[in-house]
Amino acid sequence: MPVNPARPLSPHLQVYKPQLTSILSIMHRATGVGLALGLPVLVAWLVVLAANQRIFETFNDLFQNPIGHVLLFGWSWAFFFHACTGIRHLFWDAGYFLGIKNIYRTGWLAIGLSTLITGYVWFDIENGDWMVAGIILMQFLGAMIVLACVLGVLLWLNGLIPRAEKKNTSMRGPLAKARGLGAAKEGTAHWWALRVTSAALVLLSIYVVASFFVQRVYSDYVVASIWLTSPFAAVLMILFVGVGFHHAANGLQVVIEDYVRCEKLKLASIVAIKFIATALALLAAIAVLKILLFTIIAGLIKNAAGQ
Repeated sequence: MPVNPARPLSPHLQVYKPQLTSILSIMHRATGVGLALGLPVLVAWLVVLAANQRIFETFNDLFQNPIGHVLLFGWSWAFFFHACTGIRHLFWDAGYFLGIKNIYRTGWLAIGLSTLITGYVWFDIENGDWMVAGIILMQFLGAMIVLACVLGVLLWLNGLIPRAEKKNTSMRGPLAKARGLGAAKEGTAHWWALRVTSAALVLLSIYVVASFFVQRVYSDYVVASIWLTSPFAAVLMILFVGVGFHHAANGLQVVIEDYVRCEKLKLASIVAIKFIATALALLAAIAVLKILLFTIIAGLIKNAAGQ
């Protein structure tokens, strides 16, 4: 069926007046695209870390300039903002905060919290206090999560956050419910993949981001190498990169399906993104495993020589 060239594209910027909800939706997608473009930089960091110290320090020097600082600051704010708005979406999917007032309140909360965390982290980074910044950041994130859970439970118990009834949130008819399918007969797998990977990334990000700051992993070759020699840290890093690329590929697919008109270009772009995401995730896993296995083998050789 031919596509009408006059048909407005999602999110219909030519039709609706800009407001907080639409701006946050656009920013959520924009930061997601920016983070997807930043993931290859993380893969490159892991690869140079697995190579040697000289290459690692040369790579880090590329970001020791105003342009590099702007990129890192932008990626850090995008990360915290996308995480906050992603958690907001998960609450919506669970049937909470769907009222117009709560939508605006959580929107402003996401903007304020992400800006506050980013500014705080960079203030301490610029002052060189990585250890203190990381510890306080980890405590702050933990305290916010505990506080949010406690407030949520208290509000729910008092009936102030009633769970939306299924009959008001489901758009499927009785026959579709019985079959377990929607009108399109498919599509829920992609939706679930985005939500499950979002929830997983929230948990994985707390450990990975906190480790980067607490242990000064980013800028110190020795500390970074020792950090990834831990099987626990190595496995979580592999999961973080793998789940991150899976989430990014699915998110970019949604953007492409909404904005690309040509069906052939749309299909080619989605296939290319899936391939690139898989290849880079495997490359990152190989780099991490090289660091881990090299350390284990070196330790075994040292023990054998000592005996």
